[in-house]
Amino acid sequence: MRQVVYVPILKAKKGEYDALLKVSPSARPLVLPLMELQEIPLSWKNHAPTRTLRDHLELLAKSIGAWSTSGGSNVLVEVGRFPESPKVAGESPLEFIVKEADRLGGKPVPVAGLRRTPGIRQATRRIAENSSLGACVRLDGRDCLVPADVLDSQLDELLQELGVDRPSCDLLVDFGEIPAEHSGFTAQAAASLINSLPEIATWRNIITAGSSMPKTVSGLPLSEVVSVVREEWIGWKALSEQVPLKRLPLFGDYGVAHPESLEQGSFIGRNIAAKVRYTIDGAWILVRNDTLKRGGDEQFHDLCALVCDHQAYCGPSFSWGDERIYKCSRRECGPGNLTTWVTAATSHHIAFVVSQLASESEPSDNL
Repeated sequence: MRQVVYVPILKAKKGEYDALLKVSPSARPLVLPLMELQEIPLSWKNHAPTRTLRDHLELLAKSIGAWSTSGGSNVLVEVGRFPESPKVAGESPLEFIVKEADRLGGKPVPVAGLRRTPGIRQATRRIAENSSLGACVRLDGRDCLVPADVLDSQLDELLQELGVDRPSCDLLVDFGEIPAEHSGFTAQAAASLINSLPEIATWRNIITAGSSMPKTVSGLPLSEVVSVVREEWIGWKALSEQVPLKRLPLFGDYGVAHPESLEQGSFIGRNIAAKVRYTIDGAWILVRNDTLKRGGDEQFHDLCALVCDHQAYCGPSFSWGDERIYKCSRRECGPGNLTTWVTAATSHHIAFVVSQLASESEPSDNL
């Protein structure tokens, strides 16, 4: 089986669900998604929940099942930002998702961490006791500020509490939002942690992640192409060139989203700007227009044309997202909606990053 090279951290929403199913069969074995359970979306008309809690959790479980049974493998499942109660069928949200996904042929891996609640850690242990898929420990930047020996001791205690060992556990170091021009700092911090943690080679996977995608495009000019540096990619590239480095981590990011972005179904509804995001080498190009309330969905035709006219556009055959952008630019299809363009941007992004990472590893023939 081909080796995983990329860990996208995705919001568990329809746009991201759909994008995963658009990943090419050849790329699926190379991708280890982390799905973050989101709050139940609210209607933009009356702010009421659009589905029941059970239906909400089942959507994520079905997405995991669909991924794992169509050429993908494990899916890391994060519920840390979701309320632990009420329970569904007598189980916590994490346990319900994992059991339902497992029933559907999925391969869910629970995510825990030093700052997760006792309830999540206990649920992770119960899951691990009945699964061969292990767990994932997710650290954030604050966790890495303590001396390495202290952090290693904390990790030992957590692993014991979870009932897993390092060879059956992924370690994700999540830097969250990475400010502009901070790629070097991130690379240095990651290298210091990797080189100072004992037993770093025994973890199943080591992953570093972060995102420099702006939280909002409200300050960007209308109908112009704006380039934003992908600091997380630049940082990982610098890290890969560090000598010595005990272990090169897998690359992770937040797809085309900011770690704390609020889109797709939150009650802001039609007040959000029409925008298209497109990943290129070392940067994103962002194009935006007026709000959907004022300008309507038809704005997406012109935004897609701006992307297709850019010299870095990969062509309609590169990914499902690229084909959708091309057809929209030529008005060969409808303009879609916000969710459509999350799917298209994420589809292209995953294909592009996998291609980048495959190219990076070609000299060592890891793939």
